[in-house]
Amino acid sequence: QYEYIDDIGKGLTLLGFLRDYNHLHPLLSMHAKVHPPGQVVMLWTMSSFLFSRDPLTLSLGTMAVGSLGILPLFAWVRDMAGQRVALTCCALYALMPSIVLFTATSADILFMPLVFLTLLFFWRAIHRNSIAYAAGAGVMFALMSLSSFSLLTIGAFFAFAGLWRMTDAAMRPAVLRTAVVMLASFLLFHGAVRLLTGFDIVECFRLSHAQFLEDQIRLDLVQPRYPAWTFKFFNPLAWAFFAGIPTTVLFLWRLFKPDAQSKTLFAVFALTLVVIAPLYLARGEGERSAMYVLPFIVIPAAHVLDELGQRARSLQPLAMTFVFLLAQSWLI
Repeated sequence: QYEYIDDIGKGLTLLGFLRDYNHLHPLLSMHAKVHPPGQVVMLWTMSSFLFSRDPLTLSLGTMAVGSLGILPLFAWVRDMAGQRVALTCCALYALMPSIVLFTATSADILFMPLVFLTLLFFWRAIHRNSIAYAAGAGVMFALMSLSSFSLLTIGAFFAFAGLWRMTDAAMRPAVLRTAVVMLASFLLFHGAVRLLTGFDIVECFRLSHAQFLEDQIRLDLVQPRYPAWTFKFFNPLAWAFFAGIPTTVLFLWRLFKPDAQSKTLFAVFALTLVVIAPLYLARGEGERSAMYVLPFIVIPAAHVLDELGQRARSLQPLAMTFVFLLAQSWLI
């Protein structure tokens, strides 16, 4: 009754589930009550392919599907910084304690392929002046919004990256075209979902937000916690720790000792994190439910780690970092 798997079968069919999602709200599992239906839809679809609704089977499927996010991550970082940094980044990402621990224990890893595909499509839409990639980015962003409302905060990166690229007159047409096509495909996709299934995402957001506030009140009655504003500081600290201590140190190193080529890009990453942090509303659990912050930490870290390895002409910096991350995950 707490987890998404319990919602598979409600509404009888997948189409019926989407159509009646808001009406089913009182009957949904605890987690589904504060989210749009994307997670349940993914697990329901997975159960159809695996011919099972067994929690262990779907957990293994979740781990497998979530791990596929490494592929668009590699493609995106390779486009930005080259293949060496992309390989380093993917290895770092796979060993971050947040990813190691919560891929195995949480459904939130299912968000990450959507996140990386959206970021990849957006980047290529601007830098390849591609309408197809822009449309794909808009559709993927719509799918993200149907999976978790928190994922909408990734839009901060689109805004900052677009403003940065607008400073180059040669890239302005591509940025403007990407913005218009992304917005159009985002709205058209939501319109198509509403038309085909009857699902009202605005009403879903209202119900989810009200449920979230009610849950916070109930939790405080059972187990009083620090006020919500204090977690605007605690949550980023948890992200920094669960990203891996060496990863966070390398991330800060890159920010405070930038190189000329990547300086502005990673400033955009940092600004994105500054916006995302206060918009994450939950009091705790961000290391699990806000894994979408991790690419903005791990990519600058991988960039400087690759640089250190090249400078030393050795794999020792890489090996030491990996051993530390493995030890940290084991200790946690």
